[in-house]
Amino acid sequence: MKYGLILTGCAGFIGINILFKLNNDILKRYERVISIDKLGYATVYNRELYKELCNGLNIETLNINLLETSNHIKFSKEFTWDIIDLASNSHVDKSIENPYSLYEENSLITSRFLSAFEDIKSIRVFYHISTDEVYGSLPLNAKKSIWFKTNSLLKPSNPYAASKAAQDLFLLSMKHTFNLPVCIYRMANQIGNFQHPEKMIPASCLRAYRNESIKIYGNGKNMRQWTPVDITADIIVNKLNNLETFDVLHIANKNGLYDNNYIIDCLKDTINQNTGLDPKIEYINDRKGHDLCYALTTTKEIDKYFSDVNIDYVLSSVAEFYYLKKDELK
Repeated sequence: MKYGLILTGCAGFIGINILFKLNNDILKRYERVISIDKLGYATVYNRELYKELCNGLNIETLNINLLETSNHIKFSKEFTWDIIDLASNSHVDKSIENPYSLYEENSLITSRFLSAFEDIKSIRVFYHISTDEVYGSLPLNAKKSIWFKTNSLLKPSNPYAASKAAQDLFLLSMKHTFNLPVCIYRMANQIGNFQHPEKMIPASCLRAYRNESIKIYGNGKNMRQWTPVDITADIIVNKLNNLETFDVLHIANKNGLYDNNYIIDCLKDTINQNTGLDPKIEYINDRKGHDLCYALTTTKEIDKYFSDVNIDYVLSSVAEFYYLKKDELK
């Protein structure tokens, strides 16, 4: 039996952090390891690092759009395949600016990707990365009793979230109909290094370092579970290493539920302490359809990973990373 591993979307924020966690002890079980990424705009600052990491791990890279996978390669049924699937356009603001193209691309990615397999029965495990946004919005300061559960109704309220729900539902239908071994991760807002500067934390850091105001949507009271991406990557790689299976698993820092005002205040403080800068805050018109709160229920196993998280330390570390990167990021 020959075994192969396929990674999709690993030139992006979460994917790069997963590549850091992979090692030869895990990869030596595979005769072929392939990373597929279209190298879109969100990977522009990570591309050289991505190439270095893949070369160092002897990972074959295919720089193609998953929508066109079946035109370029067929994944042989002679292999037994494990998959970590991260490929998506992931920026809510861009999905609001151009909802049709983003929804169309994201919703079709998984079906086009699967069509490139000679036989989907050759897939041993398919780890798919999804988001808490598929559930829609909770009230602010929601009690834990109503936090989203893994069987909560999907009620996406922006085009990006709808496109991710479409991926989830297609894969679950394939699981039900064809026994596709799908395991879905739904994860909270990730915070860490190598995130594209369009996202809130890196954008705020870079604005501060340019002596510009940090911008906050609406009144800043929208709440998210801020979750360190390096710990999330640990969980995903450990699950792969042990070939653990599940239906849906939530990854979130259960003690990391903060509103944007709190996060930006902490970020301002650490930037001031480290650089002497005192960035101003500018409240701007709220995002259309801005969800108030996401909060995921998590298992005790997942909670153990995040038991020692200190959000101030995490923000300080991330702010330092973007300070060192400020001259090359736009």
